[in-house]
Amino acid sequence: MNPHNIVSALSDLIANNLTVTQQSPIISQERQMAEYLADTVKLMTSGQKVDYVEETTLDFGRYTDDEESEEEEESMLDEKESEEMDEDWKDKELASEKYNLRSFSEEFMRQVIDFVDRAGPGSKHGRSWKAIHHRFQTIPDRSYIPRFRKYLEHHGTKRQKIQDLDSLVYKKLVDARQKNLVVHGLDIQRWGLKIAKEIKLDDFHASHGWLENFKSHHRLTSLKITNFVSHHQVENREVIEKSKQNFILEFNKVSSHFKPSDIFNTDQTGVEKELHSNRTISF
Repeated sequence: MNPHNIVSALSDLIANNLTVTQQSPIISQERQMAEYLADTVKLMTSGQKVDYVEETTLDFGRYTDDEESEEEEESMLDEKESEEMDEDWKDKELASEKYNLRSFSEEFMRQVIDFVDRAGPGSKHGRSWKAIHHRFQTIPDRSYIPRFRKYLEHHGTKRQKIQDLDSLVYKKLVDARQKNLVVHGLDIQRWGLKIAKEIKLDDFHASHGWLENFKSHHRLTSLKITNFVSHHQVENREVIEKSKQNFILEFNKVSSHFKPSDIFNTDQTGVEKELHSNRTISF
């Protein structure tokens, strides 16, 4: 293939199919894109055969204002559905049943406890039940106050740990993608379990619902990446044969310094680096 013909055809395609604006000074991003395209053309023209390999990754979504509002509505629905699958969310519901608090929201309980704790410097015994019940008439009796407090102490701490876990998992995701490492949903769940153990977040299961909430919260979307691979044919067997003989001579010289048990034939050793999926999670 002739690189000049490829560039000429590309120029025609751009002129005919894209809106070409007036010329402007070349910026660094445009220079980098040109270098990338030049490398791709060079790769395609250097081999006898060129294939392209597609990989699907998760990328941080980019939205217009209208798309963003629609996405938020869909996200709220998805989050509600995923809560039904999320075992961690179910734990919270079971706890409210345990304390007989299903009729009260967490925000309401916090308002009650804040009101009780802000009795003022002149009060030795805190708010009176009469004052509490006058302010919050839906509370049946005074015994609910310690129940509210116990529930909030347990789940307030747990909620903070869940937020910490989300931040730490997200940090690992950012670090991995900056290093161009392939990341899967299972990797995120594995990180979540490991971090949960480190911060002592009990009963965390890294469920499918939690994973979907994580991806929705950080707006991870699917992105397809295409890589070009050039395959060369062996054209000079004499050079290959000479290289083989040189390798054997060098091997015989070096191998005398090692025990036979420390020498491995890579053609007969099951050691390989392989990506088992073409999907990843990314920005």
